[in-house]
Amino acid sequence: PPYAEILDMKLRRNPALVSKSLRVQFDDLIAQPTKELLAKGVDLGSRRLIIVEGIDECANVQARCEILCTILKSADALPFRWALFGLPDSQLEVLLK
Repeated sequence: PPYAEILDMKLRRNPALVSKSLRVQFDDLIAQPTKELLAKGVDLGSRRLIIVEGIDECANVQARCEILCTILKSADALPFRWALFGLPDSQLEVLLK
C-alpha cells in the first residue's frame, strides 16, 4: 500500500525518527504521508477511525495534554475520526471544553 511505502522510505532515511518528540513523529509518520497521498489523489476510503486507548496511563498530565493537543491540532486537516479512551481526567476535560 502507498502509505506503507512512504513510512518505509521515511524510516529508512531517518531511523532516529522513532525517538523524536511526539509532535515530530505525528507530523512525519501520520500527517505528512496522509496529506501527500491525498494530494496525489489516492483514495483513502471513508474517514478512518483511530483509537487511542489508555490515555490516562501516560506518565503525567503534560504527556496526556501533549497527545490530546497534537490530535486536536490536526483533527480538521486529516481525514480521520478519533476515539480516546481512558479513566476520567478533569484536566483533559477542561482542554476538551
